Amino acid sequence: MIKSKLVKLTATLALCLLNFFVSAKEYALTPSDMSAAKKAKAGDILWLSAGIYSQKLLLSNLKGTAAKPIIIQAIPGEKVLFDGTDDLSGDWQVLSADMPEGKMIQEAQWEKLKGKLYCKKLDAPIYGLIYKGRLMSQARWPNARWDDPWRLDRYFVLRRAEDTSIKGTIYDGLSTDNTLEESSKWLHYDRSQCRHRDEMLGDTDISYQGAVAVMSYTWGSWASKVTSHQAGDNDFNYDINFEKSGTIKKEALTFLNKRVGWEKGKGKFRKSGHAGIQFFLMGLPALDIEEEWWYDKKSGVLYFISPQGENPDKGQIRGKRRDYIFEARHCQYLHIKGI
Repeated sequence: MIKSKLVKLTATLALCLLNFFVSAKEYALTPSDMSAAKKAKAGDILWLSAGIYSQKLLLSNLKGTAAKPIIIQAIPGEKVLFDGTDDLSGDWQVLSADMPEGKMIQEAQWEKLKGKLYCKKLDAPIYGLIYKGRLMSQARWPNARWDDPWRLDRYFVLRRAEDTSIKGTIYDGLSTDNTLEESSKWLHYDRSQCRHRDEMLGDTDISYQGAVAVMSYTWGSWASKVTSHQAGDNDFNYDINFEKSGTIKKEALTFLNKRVGWEKGKGKFRKSGHAGIQFFLMGLPALDIEEEWWYDKKSGVLYFISPQGENPDKGQIRGKRRDYIFEARHCQYLHIKGI
């Protein structure tokens, strides 16, 4: 009697396992074809073959369960790489002042430009540039590459809005000495390398109209378009409505414009323990040193001052266009592992 029940139990368990594996399917995904992923159901396995995956894939309404998750996994022993960049090699040209693209560079920029300037027309925007495996820096004033030892030192890489500033208009000023004392406590490097600090905005003799003003107060930062600026002036106007600022717009309007720095959005600039609002500028007018780049959205042209004047085609050059390869919406029990 006991033996008979045991046989029945074993048979039932075997049947359940058989049903599980029969119902589950396995799909092979390759860098050039990931469409099979959209068919996945509970218990299925999506095998990623070796290669570089750069095509974005939207996974929608894939429903696994706690007992039968949908698994995306690399084939054992095979290397899988997700890449959010695209190859930008080919068709680079040295820029000169008489070319249509070169006329976008101001005369004062050509005079101070250090290195050889290249340009290339792109079919889609980028928001990051990698050359020979190193991240390049977007053009900004004051100059500071992303890996400079002083990149976090507000005393050298940020400007301070003078107390003559009002909401919508910033007057350039130097960071205060207490900012240097503060940064000296936790940043240690040879400050003799920083020779650009005393240059005022007007000294550049460049118009920053159309550039981006990045303003910060303590740990908060906001970006807005420079609506007007004349070469030689130490003040500029910015868009107080922070249009096209995405998710930061509401915060900028309620925090930066109304609570701190500006006297409740009206009147005179108010100093604080952190030297008030500090800022830097980004854009094509700031392009002047090696390893800087800027993408001009209106013309679709990418500008790049390459290291040692090298032709970008001589080294691997790639542009960042994607943050994610897989985007999942309304999915449950979707597991990605072994990558």
